[in-house]
Amino acid sequence: MNNWVMDYETLSNCFVGVFEHYKKEEIKVFVIHDIKNEIDEIVKFLKETVKNKEWHISFNGLAFDAQITHYILDNHIMWQNLPGCEIAKIIYEYAQSVIEKSNNNEFLDYAPFKMRINQIDVFKLNHWDNAAKRSSLKWIQYSMDWDNIIDMPIHHTTEIKKQEELDTIIRYCVNDVQSTKEIYNRSISQVALRKSLSSEYKTDLFSASEPKISKEVFAYYLCKLLDISKSDLKKKKTFRKKISLNRIILPYIKFESQTFRDLLNFFNNL
Repeated sequence: MNNWVMDYETLSNCFVGVFEHYKKEEIKVFVIHDIKNEIDEIVKFLKETVKNKEWHISFNGLAFDAQITHYILDNHIMWQNLPGCEIAKIIYEYAQSVIEKSNNNEFLDYAPFKMRINQIDVFKLNHWDNAAKRSSLKWIQYSMDWDNIIDMPIHHTTEIKKQEELDTIIRYCVNDVQSTKEIYNRSISQVALRKSLSSEYKTDLFSASEPKISKEVFAYYLCKLLDISKSDLKKKKTFRKKISLNRIILPYIKFESQTFRDLLNFFNNL
C-alpha cells in the first residue's frame, strides 16, 4: 500500500503539504499560493488516499495535520473560484483555531473515528504528549542525531511573496517529513505490536501509547465480563467530590524501610 509520511506548514497566505512514501523515496509536494495554486492536485491526492484506504504517518498529526486534511476534504468545494493566497488564508485561520482548541484541551472537530484517512501518530504512539515526557520534533531530531535540525525559518504570520521563500518552507517541511519517517522506522516494532492488538481487540490502537493500550484492553475484558458495550461502560463513570485513598490502596501493600512506611501512611490519610 502507498502509505505516506506527511507534514503541513500553514502560513498566513501560504500552505505547503509534503508527503513521502513510507518505504520508497517518492516525495509529493503541494503548494497553495498565488505563485502556485495546487488545491485541485492535493484534493485529488487526498481523495485517492481515501479511496485506496492508504494511511498517513505523522508527528502530532491527530491533533493538527489530520484536522487540516479533513477540513480540506470537507470544504474545498467552496474554494473553487478563490485565488491561492485566499484559500491558504482560510486554511491558516482554521489551523490557528485547531491550535487554540488543543492548547485549551477542547475537543477537536475530527476525532479519529470520524477520519476517512487512517492515521499513525508517532508523537502519541511514543507517549511524547505526556507532561513528563513531552518532546518536540526538534528535540527528537537532536536525540536521534538527525543530520539537519532547523527551526521554521519564516514566522507563520509572514506573508510569502517570493518563490525563494516558498522554496525555504518546502525544504523545511521535507526535512520534518524525512525525520518523522526515521522515527517511524525506529518505532516499527511498536507499530507491529499495535497492529496485532488492534486486530485482536477490534479497536484502533495504532497511535496508542502503552498506558492507553492498557486502558483499552482492560475496558475490552470488562465489557466482555459485564456483557455491555464500550459506550455503556463509559456511562457508568462516577463523579466523586472526594476520594479516601486508604480505600483504594490495596491492603497487601507493605514496606520495610521507615521512609516508605511514612509515605504509605501519608497517602492512607489523604
